[in-house]
Amino acid sequence: MSLLVKASREGRTIVRVTPETAMWKHVGFAAYRLGSGEAVQVHEERREVCIVVLSGTATIEAGEHKWEKLGSRDRVFEDAAPYAVYLPPGLAATIRSDRDAEIGVASAPATGKYPARLIEPSRMSRTTRGKGANTRYVCWWSRSERPAATLPAIRRISMTRTTYRWRVRSRRLTIIG
Repeated sequence: MSLLVKASREGRTIVRVTPETAMWKHVGFAAYRLGSGEAVQVHEERREVCIVVLSGTATIEAGEHKWEKLGSRDRVFEDAAPYAVYLPPGLAATIRSDRDAEIGVASAPATGKYPARLIEPSRMSRTTRGKGANTRYVCWWSRSERPAATLPAIRRISMTRTTYRWRVRSRRLTIIG
């Protein structure tokens, strides 16, 4: 079984990995490419979700929550933390792009312990790892003021490419864009 998944260069779905396709029990990840005004629905009945605005701008509606015009990056490679929205299990969301956008959606099993919330870039912690050509800049969203139940996630930028690594209980999924 390979944990390396190549991104699609065309179409709405950039990549989609489910626990079933990865043959494990926990993490799921999808990335979507949305044109201006396009929307994607997200609903996980028994899984918590983190929606990340990788590039562009989007409005996210979930239950009584509406977060408008999230996103400040034109490209996923920019050296800035993204906006993210955490959703507990069972809360459906509509993500509508305000302009061309790339959206990441991670999920993991959970019981609904934490409320829906916006995670602003300023609330994320950032660290640097490695040296020289192996330097990576890591942005941790789940170490903000309120954690997720089982979905610790990082965004890692290296000097040559961007890699998204979503970890749950020692299982790793690496997506190279």
